[in-house]
Amino acid sequence: MVKISLWILGLVVIGLLGAMLFVRTSTLEPTAWHIDPWTTSKGQKPNNYLVAPAGDQPPLRRDKEAGLVAQKVLDLALSEPRTVLLAGSAGELWFTVVQRSAIIGFPDVISLRVRADDTGASSVVLYSRSRFGYSDLGVNKARATRWLRALDTELANS
Repeated sequence: MVKISLWILGLVVIGLLGAMLFVRTSTLEPTAWHIDPWTTSKGQKPNNYLVAPAGDQPPLRRDKEAGLVAQKVLDLALSEPRTVLLAGSAGELWFTVVQRSAIIGFPDVISLRVRADDTGASSVVLYSRSRFGYSDLGVNKARATRWLRALDTELANS
């Protein structure tokens, strides 16, 4: 009986390690994940957060030039740990980054876009979503709120 229990425990541990390795090494196809937050709709699962006119929160609008806003928000995103650029650029005013969790490496994908209006003001939209799972325990909302708050502070100082 002890031998069977040890075998079962061993198989469970190997399964968990395999799942962790799969999550940590999973790739994300830019053509599938680099989406425009202005035109997308919110996913059905609660593991995403959309800052857009029809989203969870309205866009951040500030009286700053769009190129400056895009560069500041990209710099802010890439300054966070375990965050890399997946597609796009500040020059395009549209980019997607991937941020992985610290221990297991769960990837969250964040697409951001900046749009200028006729007055020269800029609006920022973003879509933060988890690659795996159903719930994110509020991580995507917290990230979006934190990034927009930090961006607002940066823009106020520039």
